[in-house]
Amino acid sequence: MGDWYDKLSQSFRDTAKEVLAKTDIDPNVRCFPKRQMKRITNNYSTTLGRGGFSVVYKGRLDDGRSVAVKQYNWRTQKEFTKEVIIQSQCSHKNIVRLLGCCVEATAPILVTEFVPNGNLSDLLHGNSGLLPVTLETRLQIALDVAEALVYMHCSQSYPILHGDVKPSNILLGDKGVAKLCDFGISRLLSMDSDEYTGFVIGSKGYVDPVFCQTGRLSQKCDVYSFGVVLLELFTRKKGIDDMKVCLAEIFACASRKGDEHKLFDMDIVTNENMEFLQGIGRVALECIKFEVEERPEMRLVLEQLLSLKRSRDKSIHEMLVVRKEIEVFLRGCGFGRFILSKESVDDLICNLKIVLKECALGKAYIGKSRGTPLMAIKMSTAVTEKWKDMLGNEIAVQSRIKHMNVAKLIGYCLDHSDGTVLIYEYGAISLYDVLFGDAGKIYRPFTCDLRLKIAIGAAEGIAHLHSLGVVHGDVSINDILLDHVSSSLVKIAGYGTSGLPDIDKALDSLETGHGKKEHDVYSFGLVLLTLFTWKKVSLPHDLKSEPDKPVLLHQEAIRGRRCNHLEMIKGLASRCLTSEATKRPSMVEVAKHLNFILIFPERRKTCHDLAIYQSRMLSD
Repeated sequence: MGDWYDKLSQSFRDTAKEVLAKTDIDPNVRCFPKRQMKRITNNYSTTLGRGGFSVVYKGRLDDGRSVAVKQYNWRTQKEFTKEVIIQSQCSHKNIVRLLGCCVEATAPILVTEFVPNGNLSDLLHGNSGLLPVTLETRLQIALDVAEALVYMHCSQSYPILHGDVKPSNILLGDKGVAKLCDFGISRLLSMDSDEYTGFVIGSKGYVDPVFCQTGRLSQKCDVYSFGVVLLELFTRKKGIDDMKVCLAEIFACASRKGDEHKLFDMDIVTNENMEFLQGIGRVALECIKFEVEERPEMRLVLEQLLSLKRSRDKSIHEMLVVRKEIEVFLRGCGFGRFILSKESVDDLICNLKIVLKECALGKAYIGKSRGTPLMAIKMSTAVTEKWKDMLGNEIAVQSRIKHMNVAKLIGYCLDHSDGTVLIYEYGAISLYDVLFGDAGKIYRPFTCDLRLKIAIGAAEGIAHLHSLGVVHGDVSINDILLDHVSSSLVKIAGYGTSGLPDIDKALDSLETGHGKKEHDVYSFGLVLLTLFTWKKVSLPHDLKSEPDKPVLLHQEAIRGRRCNHLEMIKGLASRCLTSEATKRPSMVEVAKHLNFILIFPERRKTCHDLAIYQSRMLSD
């Protein structure tokens, strides 16, 4: 036992001499005694993390600075020595700064600056919520890491290979500044020569596959790993998932099929962002090429990313100019009271959750802010010069809408970082939740009378929109909202999604006034079927392919006293769903028909008598 301990002690003394000899170039790297390390870490009381070969503790220096204290397993002296030597030579804002070390203990210790906001893996895949994961945040992280690698590859006497670039080794400091850490398997490379190793080490999913096969070391190993990190940043998919599937392989395969756009994170996918994201994808694909010689150097990768950023910044500037012109126009029209500040919008939508369905204008978020149900639409379409008049007129019209059955526009923000944001009032619950969610228990019995009142409210809301020249564009049971106190109080939401991304078609529709109101009528016919059959309806098979076959109506609907009226509802749905758009009724006629069914005075009439009465009413 004594011989073993003496050999271990001598080994540490040798390590200390080597470390001290090779870190003289940086006088700021201190050697801490063992006793001081216990005081700095408060006797190793706060653990920040654990790895296969080390444990990281939080500490505090005498001057009050927080530090990270990494204690190695005694078997990893070689890795410790390399990390101290290499990191002591790196002084860059995007590399975790080495402050000191301790070689007196039975296991070597590294002391570095403390980076407060966790690592990139936690940000992308955890629930930390410390930083917003916007496109700008992700781009800045990519640039920070690229700059750190360029510094390591090009700014030293000998190139430094990091060897383990991955999200968990990218720490996030104040204001989202990214810093590379963990240099335990880094290597100093000889200039202008290939190096090989029989000891291949790295993280699956991120390590260069050519390096794994050949043991060949070069800066291109880091380029490959950076390419995977770049993909992970903008797809929010892990470099290797729980099924051991590699992101690099998935993205390369999707690219060959032209489907790579489907892999980007939907939180940042918008029409205006797609060109930029495709550019990011092209850079990443260059980095992860199997042929090492065809991969770009990190300096070129950084230049490409900066070029993409400049193009995006220019586009954003142009959009902000147009948005400012729209704001001036709206203020001149008397709608300045609806303009919200960026801070107000952030406060309103901070607790909203994303709706799984995307709308035509972008993404819709719903939830409550200070107890009020709200919906925020983040517009994905670039506000270009061609958009100016259309968007201004659209908001101006919506600002005038005041109807008990339409969710009103609360305000809008034209200069938000995520694009134009529209804020609408919302309902406590949607018709979808009532029919197919747990909320249906609250509304039982869901009688024919109640369904008719819901249908009438929705129809009158859509008819009011049509009277102002506003086309909903996507009428569904998700957009029919009910008040939690009175289930018959209905509001139509989502009417700000009327196909505006297709500029030419939208302009033509606005000029002619035709072609889209009929689509709302058709969609409302599907809503009627869903409401009275209690089945999810996408196509009216019962009415279209077999018009004489009666619709299967939900048993609970026919318990009401007006069950004979269901044939009239079927007839109305048939008219709404006719293939000839010009033969569909207007929403005013639909609302009038539904009101007639609800208030028809002679409840014992036959369906035939009701049909005759209906025909006379509509002819009037």
